[in-house]
Amino acid sequence: MPHGLRFNYFKSASDADLDIRKAIALNVYVQPEELVDFLNEIYRSTRFSSMVEVTVKGKNYYAIVKSDGTYIREDYLSSGEYFLINLYRTLKGAARLIVIDEIDISLDAAAQANLAQCLRSFSIRFNCKILFTTHSLALMRKIDDNSELFLLENTDGQASIRQTSYSDAKARLFGFLGWDRYILTEDEVLQGFLKAIIEKFCHRIFFTYKIIPMGGGPQVVNLMRQNEREQFLAAPEKVIAILDGDQKNDKYCQGPRVHMIPIESVEKALYECRQTDPEFPFVCERTDFTGYKDFHYYLQQKEIATQEEIFQYLIEKNHVALQDLIDFLQNFLIDDT
Repeated sequence: MPHGLRFNYFKSASDADLDIRKAIALNVYVQPEELVDFLNEIYRSTRFSSMVEVTVKGKNYYAIVKSDGTYIREDYLSSGEYFLINLYRTLKGAARLIVIDEIDISLDAAAQANLAQCLRSFSIRFNCKILFTTHSLALMRKIDDNSELFLLENTDGQASIRQTSYSDAKARLFGFLGWDRYILTEDEVLQGFLKAIIEKFCHRIFFTYKIIPMGGGPQVVNLMRQNEREQFLAAPEKVIAILDGDQKNDKYCQGPRVHMIPIESVEKALYECRQTDPEFPFVCERTDFTGYKDFHYYLQQKEIATQEEIFQYLIEKNHVALQDLIDFLQNFLIDDT
């Protein structure tokens, strides 16, 4: 999108003004519904609904006709509005690849946020590819970081480009911290168990992630539901809950994005294996444990087993049962493109 195009159109539109005025006075024009929908969608406004398209000497010109019969020619609109009109012209043309530097530079933040979906739709409709640069967080947040967002860097005079995530781009460009994916869970033991699974089986993690222990299962699910409404962490599909398996029949756990480990809990599974596994590796003389948490704590306190050794034992012991959860986590965290 050459910057000088606007100034060329200034003179062309000015020269055609008399013909444009006559066409509007005689109602010799059409309504560019597709362009009007595009502008209204970007600006979340209906002010473009009275826009008309006038053809003069083979060129199309646009103007907003006011109720008193006067009009605002396209070259008198704001820089952002005029840019979008010329972008639309280019998209409808013969070009199959359109390259735009700093696409957001003349658009306000709300318009930037609304632009991505419109570009996707036009790319499909007009069978073209759109490549653009941006520093806009509002726009980047709407880009699919699993296939559309890339980081262009200059390192010692060498340009490089690589796929990136929104949080990575945000941190590199502006120093803002954040994560691409969130896993809400009950306590630090389950947090550690999930981290051990991810480290063992998810070898090509693309998205940054944060595991947050919240307390009881209801609190975990409630926070996830609240995020669905307010999106203070991230978009709903980027925030999940993983709970102990002993809650699988509880009503509040039913629904999308709530997952369970295939054992009742780390502590319960460990205590049961002590009684049923003839090759149980963490042998101790004491037998008067008050329960599974007491046993779990005792093994670490007496340095019979570290927490990591306990996790690895349970992972190996339940590898088949864990496979569905492993597959899900790989899909949730790993770039598969």
